[in-house]
Amino acid sequence: MINDASIEAVRNARIGHGRTLPLYGSYSFSRIPGSAYRLLSGNEGADFPSLPTDAVPEDGLRHVVFVLIDGLGWDKIESVLGSGFAGVARFERDGVVSCITSQFPSTTVVHSTTAYTGLTPGRAGVLEWFYHEPRIGRVIAPFLLNRAGDTAYGTLKADGFSAADVFPEGSFIRSIKELGAGFYSYSSSTFTPSDFSRRVADGAVVVPTTSPSDAFARLAESLSAAEARGERSYHFVYLDGYDALEHRLGADSPTAWAEASAILTSIGRFVDGRLGVVPAKTGVMVSADHGQVNQRPAEAIVVVHLESLYGCGWPRSRTPEDSHCRDKNPPATDCLNCRYARQSRRCGQRCCVGMRY
Repeated sequence: MINDASIEAVRNARIGHGRTLPLYGSYSFSRIPGSAYRLLSGNEGADFPSLPTDAVPEDGLRHVVFVLIDGLGWDKIESVLGSGFAGVARFERDGVVSCITSQFPSTTVVHSTTAYTGLTPGRAGVLEWFYHEPRIGRVIAPFLLNRAGDTAYGTLKADGFSAADVFPEGSFIRSIKELGAGFYSYSSSTFTPSDFSRRVADGAVVVPTTSPSDAFARLAESLSAAEARGERSYHFVYLDGYDALEHRLGADSPTAWAEASAILTSIGRFVDGRLGVVPAKTGVMVSADHGQVNQRPAEAIVVVHLESLYGCGWPRSRTPEDSHCRDKNPPATDCLNCRYARQSRRCGQRCCVGMRY
C-alpha cells in the first residue's frame, strides 16, 4: 500500500526553493527507533515516539529488521513505484510505503547516531561531518574522531578526548534489551569496529560485513539463531555503498543506481526467504537517511577561511554543504556556513519506509 497521507504531509511541509521542514512530530526518520520499540513491545515508548500507525500499523512482533540505505532518497523510490521493481513491489503489496522527512542537518552522522541512540540531533549534539564542538573548543570530524583537516584517524585522542566526549550514550539499545530482545548491528568491516561503534553500539552484537549480500546472509543466520533460542531480536543493517558511489559519480549515476538496485534485490530475496527462513512475526523497515542532488563544483559556495569570521578553527577550502557550526552562544552574525546550511537543498530530501509482516 502507498501511504498517500504521508506523501501529502511531506508535500505540505515544503517551504520553497527545494527546502522541506522536518516533520519531527509525525513522519520523520527520528521516529524509526520508536517504531521498532513499539513493534517489539506493543507499547509506545515514553522516550521513543513512533511513526504514525498508517506508516507502521502493527505491533507485537518477535523480530524487527531496520535496513538503512545511505543516500537512497525518496525521489529514487518514487520513480519505481508501481513498476514491479524487485525489492519494492513486495512492500507495496504486503506492507506500507511511506514518505518521511530526514532530520536536519540531513547527513549520515546525524541519522546513524539517531538509529543507535534514539536521540534527535538537538538531544544528541552530533550535527555534521564537520562542526564546532564547544566541549573540545574547535571544529572536529566526529566520525573519524579527528581535528577537522587532519588526515590521520583519531587525532582527538592525542589531545585527551574520547568518543564519550563527542557521542551521546543514549538508552535505545538498553531499552530494547530490557524487552528481552537482542540488539544486532551490521555494517561494513571497512569501518567496523570503530570508536563510533564502540560508543553508540555499546551493548549490541556488532557484526562487521564485507558486502550487502554478506550482511543479509549474516542477518538471516542471526534471525534463525535468535528464533531457535526463543529470543526476540532487533537488527540494524547499515549499507553505505550507494551513497559512496553517488559522492564519486553523481546523484544520477547509472553505476550508483545499479548498486541501489542490487541492494533492493537483496532485500527482496531476504524477505522472500531465499537467504534463509524468515521467522514468523518478523517486521522489516527500510529507509534512507537523506537523498542527494548534483552540485557543480564551479558553482558551489566555498568558505575560504571561516576562522576569521567565526573563530572556530575551520580548515581552508571546504565546501559549506560538508560543514556545520554549533555553539551554545553563537555570535550575532552567524558564520556564512550556517547561513548556507539553512538554505541547502539537501535538507529537503525525503526517504522511504516500508513494512512487511
